[in-house]
Amino acid sequence: MNAPALLKVILGDNSCQRMNFPNGLPGSVNELVSEVQRQCGLHFDIRLQFMDPLFGNDFMNLTSMDEVLDRGTIRVIAMTDSSTPQCANILPTSAAHESLHESSSLSSVDTDILSSPESESSSSRSSWPSIFYVPLFSFDAELKLAQGNAAYRDK
Repeated sequence: MNAPALLKVILGDNSCQRMNFPNGLPGSVNELVSEVQRQCGLHFDIRLQFMDPLFGNDFMNLTSMDEVLDRGTIRVIAMTDSSTPQCANILPTSAAHESLHESSSLSSVDTDILSSPESESSSSRSSWPSIFYVPLFSFDAELKLAQGNAAYRDK
């Protein structure tokens, strides 16, 4: 049996909590993510960051459980389309250029732009995304939105 562990989990700007691990820290980052989601009641994808003393206690993306220590601090980052990509997901410059060229030629629902005196010579069109994703807010904002929705339903 591993030694019990305790972590400080930062959920947002004004929200953090203590997490107890009576059987020791999980063996993998994925297990820790699942446990944070379970204990904190998070129903969305997250990534974790740890406080790195080598860089002035800045938060760095957690990729190994070797970085997590008993009584350490981790921070929860909600994963959205606008989240910072991992290094492995960054396209090389030529691939990014080709991808941009291909996506700009795709057609979707078009929107007519009303003419103004400045743009009468241009006949530009702007396309809407086929799927519009509503971004996730901070844990505190999500909690307040859920409370507001519950109050609205109770009326």
